[in-house]
Amino acid sequence: MHQSRSGVLLPVVVSVLGGAIAAACVVVHDDPRARGDLTLIYDFQGLGCGAAGVDSVDFELAGDGGGAASASAGCEPGYFTFVDLPEDNYRVIIDAYDAGDGLLYSGTFRAVVRGNSGIDVIVSLEPASGDLTFYWTFAGSAACLDVVDVHVLLHDPFGAIYDDAFYPCEQAGVTYANVMAGAWHVWLDGLNFADAVLYRADNASLYVDAGVDNAYDIDLGF
Repeated sequence: MHQSRSGVLLPVVVSVLGGAIAAACVVVHDDPRARGDLTLIYDFQGLGCGAAGVDSVDFELAGDGGGAASASAGCEPGYFTFVDLPEDNYRVIIDAYDAGDGLLYSGTFRAVVRGNSGIDVIVSLEPASGDLTFYWTFAGSAACLDVVDVHVLLHDPFGAIYDDAFYPCEQAGVTYANVMAGAWHVWLDGLNFADAVLYRADNASLYVDAGVDNAYDIDLGF
């Protein structure tokens, strides 16, 4: 289940530079006002497209004076130019997706385009987020029986350890609020009173869609 390409707005770090650079571009017509170019140069908390797992990017521009434009493009080479935009103060939304159209990063900011000139805006997008919950069962049963604790080892989409802790079996599961969107992985051990492993689930995949509650049932086997 992937979020639709509707976007979740988050803060971004923005820098504005004069001038313009050559880039993939879209040309906007049918407006009598003076025109200028806008180049958006983006990364993902300092990461490039590949390291951040971003495959494609959507852009949406809405000007206070009625100017508008939108485009979709591959993430590489990390910038995109709108050519001949009507001069205006634009609200810009950028959404970045993985190869499965799951929203990973998003941001909104302002950019002023003036006629007969170009402007470069450097944007560092923040991760989109959602809630993650998983529940455990043991060989198809919700009863803990001899299981006292469940050891949870949870890795985030970059492979870093997010949680490494023991939870009472009777808790039945764990919830994490506002974690980054993307593919997570978890290892679970069901332990008895002597810390012997009775049940185990290795490397279960959990996908976090942005802006929603993501819940999974994980069955541990012998």
